[in-house]
Amino acid sequence: MMRQEVRFWLIHVFYLFFFVFLVHRVLFISSSMWEQTVSYALYPFLKVHTNIARSLQQQADHKKTVEELQQEVQILSIEQTLLRARLAQMEAQQIFIAQSQEVVDFAQRYDDTQRSLASVLLYYSCPQEDVIFIDGGRNRGFNKDDVVIYQNVLIGRVIETYSWYSKVALVTDQRCRVSAIVGSDSAGVSCGKNNGEFDLCFVPHYKKVEVGDLVISTGQGLMYPQGFVVGVIATVSTDLVSHQIALKPYVDMQRVNHVYVFKKLNAELPVLITN
Repeated sequence: MMRQEVRFWLIHVFYLFFFVFLVHRVLFISSSMWEQTVSYALYPFLKVHTNIARSLQQQADHKKTVEELQQEVQILSIEQTLLRARLAQMEAQQIFIAQSQEVVDFAQRYDDTQRSLASVLLYYSCPQEDVIFIDGGRNRGFNKDDVVIYQNVLIGRVIETYSWYSKVALVTDQRCRVSAIVGSDSAGVSCGKNNGEFDLCFVPHYKKVEVGDLVISTGQGLMYPQGFVVGVIATVSTDLVSHQIALKPYVDMQRVNHVYVFKKLNAELPVLITN
């Protein structure tokens, strides 16, 4: 404010002297001592006026430049945010493809259109139940007793469906009983015990079973499909009647991100394509 007032008075003084100079030039054609005196007094004001005007112009140009740079910075910041969002989206898609490619490749081996890929939302294991929650429920047509599979492994079956997600009982859950076989003729039933544990029951003591053998579903019972891995034999002990066989899961459910949900078997079993 002070600078503007100084500028205002200097401009008025300058024009006053300039007016006197012009009057003098009009009234007095020839140079005189008065004219020389006025020119000496007028020059500093001309110089100051020029410097002030130049300084003010430079400040205005500088202010304009700063504003333009700030606008460019804001535009670049917005573009960076959009690019980072796009990058995050692409990375998420890449992770999803990498995580789900295995189950996609597996499902392509089955001649069954009634399957849906679902992501695992939560794994929960305790003495009361062993379950997972998957993304998709009645909104995707999932129903109770739909079978859940990961690659060649039987994960369990849907026991509850909600609007947007479903609850799946794992093969280690006490509600799951799967008709299974070890080798070519050692048949039994996989019985869940909760807390990540399950056994293969009702295998006669004279049948040969060994630690590390795969336990495969037989498809009997009209609940679970045939030919999927149920688990692996962890320990075996034998009495006079049967084997006591403890199983362990074939896959770590805490590392499974996506599963396939097949329609329940009263419609049609998934058929493995061998050719």
